Amino acid sequence: MSQTLLIELFTEELPPKALNQLGNHLAQSIAEGLEKAQLIDGATEYTAYASPRRLAVQVARVKSEQADQHIVKKGPAVTANEKAIEGFARSCGVEKSSLHIVHDGKQDVYAHEFTQKGQKLAALLGDIVNAAVKKLPIPKVMRWGSSTHTFVRPVHGLVAMHGAEVLPINVLGLDSRNCTLGHRFLSHGEITFAKADDYAAQLAEEGKVIASFAERKNAIRTALDEQAARLNATVAADEALLDEVTALVEYPVVLQAAFEEHFLAV
Repeated sequence: MSQTLLIELFTEELPPKALNQLGNHLAQSIAEGLEKAQLIDGATEYTAYASPRRLAVQVARVKSEQADQHIVKKGPAVTANEKAIEGFARSCGVEKSSLHIVHDGKQDVYAHEFTQKGQKLAALLGDIVNAAVKKLPIPKVMRWGSSTHTFVRPVHGLVAMHGAEVLPINVLGLDSRNCTLGHRFLSHGEITFAKADDYAAQLAEEGKVIASFAERKNAIRTALDEQAARLNATVAADEALLDEVTALVEYPVVLQAAFEEHFLAV
C-alpha cells in the first residue's frame, strides 16, 4: 500500500544563507533514494520543507515494501570448463543441474533464475536517510554533547512516518518518533502527528511554524506589499535580503516602524 512518507530533522538554528539549499538537497536525495530502491508508486513527487529549526520532506505514494523481483544471474559460457561452471553454481547456492541456459546476446551461458523477495520500507529507510544526510553540502560540521555524530547544527529530534505508522529508524543517533516542537516562543509543548499528510497544516496551526521556505517567503512579500499599499509607499526589491529574512524566522509578522524626526537630523 502506498502512502505519504514524512521525514523531519529537528535542529538548533540552521545557517540562514544555506537553509533553502540544505532543505532542497535533503529532500531530493531522500526521494532519489526511495526511487532507486523502487519504493515509489508512479512518478516521484515530493515537497521540501526548511525553516530555522527543521529540515523535512514529504514524499508521495511511497510503498510499504518492494515488489518481488525475478532475477537472472548470468554466469560462464556453456563452453567454459567444468570447474568454472561448478564454481558458478556453488556461488548461487545450487547444483549445476538447477542452472538454465540463456543467450546473452553473444553466446549461450549458464544462468541462475530466482525470485528475490522485496524488502520492507522500514528495513531500507534508515540507510536511505543516513546516506542523504551524509551527502548534504556542508562545508563545516560540528559535534554536540557526548555524541560522535556530526551535522551542521545539533539535531535533537527525528520524525519518520509512513501514513499513520511510525517507522523505527535511527539517524544521527536519534530514534524516530511522530512528534516535534513548534516555534521557540509562540508554541508550547510537543506536536504529535496522527499521519504524515498532516505535517505542514498541523505545524502551522499548533506550532506557529510555516515549514515551507517558499510559503514563508511569499507570506512576507504579501504582507510587505499590503503594508506598503496602506502607506501609499513601495517596497524596495531585494531578493537576497528577503531570502535571508525568510531563513531567520518560522512565523513571519511584518511590523511598521518609524524614526523620530530628530534622529534623522545629521
